Amino acid sequence: MQKPPENRITVEFAQTQIRAYRDIEKELGSDAKGAVILRGKGAKFFTTGLDLDEREVNPFASTDGFYPVPCVLTLAHDYRIMNSRRGFWSIPPVNLGLHVNGMGAIIRSKATSPVARKILLEAHKFTGKEALEAGIVDAIADPGQSKMGVYGVLRNELVEEAAGKFKAISYVHHKAVSRQPRVKL
Repeated sequence: MQKPPENRITVEFAQTQIRAYRDIEKELGSDAKGAVILRGKGAKFFTTGLDLDEREVNPFASTDGFYPVPCVLTLAHDYRIMNSRRGFWSIPPVNLGLHVNGMGAIIRSKATSPVARKILLEAHKFTGKEALEAGIVDAIADPGQSKMGVYGVLRNELVEEAAGKFKAISYVHHKAVSRQPRVKL
């Protein structure tokens, strides 16, 4: 997201992003293994949201290719890492009188009912710590550590069980660490 200073999302910007995702899928194939990392440019904002001024110029902006809202966009990702020091995660349409059809669906699929209500009905501003506790993000990291945070979350998710078992046997000396076989070969 490189649209300083606030990375506001316009129709053109959203369409460019959609094309980029489609190009990646076309190039790699829909079953390719890997990750696409979306991050904000600049230390202050991932994005401040939709460019509401564009609605005055383009009254069909919300139907011409906008993502419903940027925080819903973040929920569409498999892993979410948030700055631990500053910033908020919030969906303020209730405060702004905005509604986009279907925006509650992904929220309901990713959040528990109490958290979804807090998001949609209260427009709660979640700090990084609160977002982590609510399950909105998978990890929080200091800005300098965030790239390593992405790697660590991905690595741990992919090999969590194996890594735990490897750690269990790595530090054991002179102790049986496996079960006795039930059959003789």
